[in-house]
Amino acid sequence: MCGLNAQYASSAFLSAWVRVSDFSEEAFRRSILNGRMVRASLMRGTLHIVEKEDYSEWRPLMQPVLKRVVNSFFPGLLNRISLEQLSHEVKNILMDGPLTRAEMGRRLTHRFKGEPPEALAFAARLLLPLIQVPSPERWAYPNQPRYTWIEIPDEASIDGVLASLFLSYLKAFGPASLADFQAWSGLTYTAKLRNIASSMNLLAYRDQSGRTLFDTRDSKIVDKDTPAPVRFLPDYDNTLFAHRNRDRVIDPSIRPRVIRGTPRMPGTVLIGGFVEGTWSAINKGGGTPKLRIQLFKHNNPALELREEAERLAHYIFRSEKTETAYTKV
Repeated sequence: MCGLNAQYASSAFLSAWVRVSDFSEEAFRRSILNGRMVRASLMRGTLHIVEKEDYSEWRPLMQPVLKRVVNSFFPGLLNRISLEQLSHEVKNILMDGPLTRAEMGRRLTHRFKGEPPEALAFAARLLLPLIQVPSPERWAYPNQPRYTWIEIPDEASIDGVLASLFLSYLKAFGPASLADFQAWSGLTYTAKLRNIASSMNLLAYRDQSGRTLFDTRDSKIVDKDTPAPVRFLPDYDNTLFAHRNRDRVIDPSIRPRVIRGTPRMPGTVLIGGFVEGTWSAINKGGGTPKLRIQLFKHNNPALELREEAERLAHYIFRSEKTETAYTKV
């Protein structure tokens, strides 16, 4: 799956659950707790859960992307402090044990006087090989996780790692263009990507606008008349960010209501392969847990939608007694 978006830890579990028919939450959590999978900043500077080996390989490649994100949030910070200084200080303070972002920021202000602690902590977790420390709870990470340093191999050939990541991306999201890959990853390397794509044994198609779309040789194109099942995706799911042209899954007129930074982006409802609504889980102490579903066009939810909503509610709440509320917006 080329990594699971994990801005919220629960989102990664739900992304896997909706895609894997025999998904085992326990096995997924165990892979995190034993260190086989890690949660850290990668594509587009956002948090992902990926296999540790992939993180070690992809992390150096993402450094320009992560640096760009830091500069956009805290302009001028990297002109006042050096990455070498930051790396040295963070390594030192983490020798006593993992720290939360807040703790790390406060400790770093003693060395970088006058700099905001939140800026220092943000730069540290993006620009350095820091991963979150899991804990034995349902979604494997607390709301305020601690960070630790992970040693990764020296940077390998950019071309080799870029080719590996591009191939992994196509296996998950192909057919796709080079521009799609750049939008999903945040990387540029346009000339290198062209050379890599031309040298790999890939399938190539032309879309209606004349763009070249690439895919792996063992991929299968689903017939256009094949019905797409109803799916409930978690917030920030990669389906919405995997291609430059998001119109393929979401109407531009409703996009601002769905893809947003604050307040928290809702989960989305796919009907016929397109976003046709949003959903949120409500579980207040003492009350019946509720799934709230807002549909953009459909007044009467079809049986398939109701059944999938019930399945989702049982998974999230671990309860046979749940409520599902539908509204049209």
